[in-house]
Amino acid sequence: MTTDRNKITLDIDLSQLFYGEELKGDEAFPLPLLNGLVKEIAANYMREVGADLRREAAELVRAAIKEQSSTLVEQVMGQVFQPTDYYGNPKGEPRAIRDVVVEEAVKYLTKKDSGMNGGKTVVEKFLADEVQRAFNSELKSAVSAAKQQVLDAVQAEGAKVLSQTIANMAGIR
Repeated sequence: MTTDRNKITLDIDLSQLFYGEELKGDEAFPLPLLNGLVKEIAANYMREVGADLRREAAELVRAAIKEQSSTLVEQVMGQVFQPTDYYGNPKGEPRAIRDVVVEEAVKYLTKKDSGMNGGKTVVEKFLADEVQRAFNSELKSAVSAAKQQVLDAVQAEGAKVLSQTIANMAGIR
């Protein structure tokens, strides 16, 4: 059997299915045996390539969704709308949705937080957190290395003291 993702080629020597007995020209191949054979071949094929096919299908679906959503977002972002007040009356000039999104993003990123962030903007808080994470990681590595050096020195000195003590107890100098 040779398999390709799009095609299965199968050569069956029917005489071998009957342990060397050849079918005579007027004998029909037993249909239940043929059905069972086809089911087994299909099950084996799906075990071999089914996971790959499902993964590729999922990737194709994700790619199609990404492409369609990107196109849709571009279309929506380029549209112009008329801002209105609570009652639906026009308020100000028509604006592109892209401009409103950019304006709101800038407001969000530059807004000072009066809460637990100590008056920092979202960007400042993010940068401060990243610096602190990097510093803590480096500090932890440095402390770990220093601790290992101290441990090694203590073990070496302890072995030396222990050796001298044993030698003194045994009367060896």
